[in-house]
Amino acid sequence: MDKVRIAIVGCGNISQMNVPGYLRHPNCEVYALCDTVRASAEACAKKWGITPTKIYTDYEHVLNDPNVDAVELLTPNYLHAEQVIAGLEAGKHV
Repeated sequence: MDKVRIAIVGCGNISQMNVPGYLRHPNCEVYALCDTVRASAEACAKKWGITPTKIYTDYEHVLNDPNVDAVELLTPNYLHAEQVIAGLEAGKHV
């Protein structure tokens, strides 16, 4: 694997702090963005100057995408446990 294809899940305020590191890392590709509000994901892609391969509005679709190697969960804390477990069960790095 040349690069880790990551899906950023949650494109709210916290993503502005976490995502720049992924964008600068030579072994990371921000493959997908996921947010329940598609316009938020699209706005972040534009702000970061990227064209992700996929934009999702449903976390299940991220987990079902065989090209996603890892997920960065930037969702509200109360969702983390369920989302982490689902991600691990889907074989993703979380």
